[in-house]
Amino acid sequence: MQPSSVVISEEIGRVEELLSRAAGIIAGAKGSIKIRQAMNLVGFTKAEICSMTLYQRVRRQSMRLSVVDTRVVNTMKAIVLPVMQVNVGSGDTVTSTLSSAERTGEITATQLQLLLQLQLQLQLQEAGCQLHLDVW
Repeated sequence: MQPSSVVISEEIGRVEELLSRAAGIIAGAKGSIKIRQAMNLVGFTKAEICSMTLYQRVRRQSMRLSVVDTRVVNTMKAIVLPVMQVNVGSGDTVTSTLSSAERTGEITATQLQLLLQLQLQLQLQEAGCQLHLDVW
């Protein structure tokens, strides 16, 4: 007896959802969690975890993802430091103590790395896991 198309489509939807979640964890962890561990964490069955096809799909999708916490990025862009206004024709020399990134409101690579680590930690805590990341 063949399974109905409704059951098949529900199973495909379940696998796609789990695949997406596992890929997100792997992308956020940046090599600190193994693919099979992430697959187990999100709820793949033992048979699915052993499937090389699903393993490769999770790996490939995680490689295409880049994790950014938009809440933190938007907050950091909203923080603008006051800049002195100087009459350009006055001949005064202006020396800024702000870096290029601080003047434009962009975040640096170090700040982005810290944000990504914090986001991963929050996601794993929500999933009931403990992961300790070294923050430098």
